[in-house]
Amino acid sequence: SPENSPGATLEKSQVVGDARVLANLVTDDAQPLHIMGHLFRDAGAMTLGRSGVHAWAIARFGRWGSNAVMGYLRDAILHDGAAITRAVLKPAIAGEADH
Repeated sequence: SPENSPGATLEKSQVVGDARVLANLVTDDAQPLHIMGHLFRDAGAMTLGRSGVHAWAIARFGRWGSNAVMGYLRDAILHDGAAITRAVLKPAIAGEADH
């Protein structure tokens, strides 16, 4: 069928439905996960932000017309805060050990 052909555009409801099925297959919880379509938007922004993609590019790709994307990027930075702190302090600590 045309909707299953390579390169066909998928409907949001189909993608979210498939994600729900997959997520519930890989979890051991008796309670089904409640996955919403917005998951891909915020998780995508956070993943791109953690990968070093500029905020303006993420906003453009996600079609954000406001600064809402900055909230997702802030969450990504806070999530990775310990790693950032270690990266910043490591050279300073190494420098102190040299003295």
